[in-house]
Amino acid sequence: MSISRALMEGLGGRAPFSGGVQRLEAAEAGLASVRCDVVAADSVGCAIVALECRPVAQRPAANDLLRYANDLCQRVNYLMEPLRLVEFDPKAGALVLSERPRRKGDAVGYYHVHARPTGTTVLQRVEYSQVARRKVFSPFALTHEQLEQLVEDLVDLQRMSD
Repeated sequence: MSISRALMEGLGGRAPFSGGVQRLEAAEAGLASVRCDVVAADSVGCAIVALECRPVAQRPAANDLLRYANDLCQRVNYLMEPLRLVEFDPKAGALVLSERPRRKGDAVGYYHVHARPTGTTVLQRVEYSQVARRKVFSPFALTHEQLEQLVEDLVDLQRMSD
């Protein structure tokens, strides 16, 4: 069973629910492990606070990490906003954000992906309040199909960068 399928079965076994964080974890021997923090789910979709994908293999070389971040921007094109690489440092990793953040009143919302030098990738959604000058990580909605595709893409891209 694939890692994405295992994660989806774990989600299906708990849905519907809301309130409080439910942590889902799945691993595929020799490939990767995924952790997904979900705050709500039903038969169609879920609200996620964070999605983390960790490779089993060794640390990627700097050029592999840069290629991974660029490939991620090209391949993951089904979220609310397109992604773009905004910063790369071999020691700190790659920072990928929404190309065009979504504005809602005084808040700006955007996807925040940190591809760490260890190979771990963390996806979250940031809401920045311009009035309060504060950012918080907030839940973002995905259909079950989007979540499954996202996990498959992250694992596949990590595999390609090994």
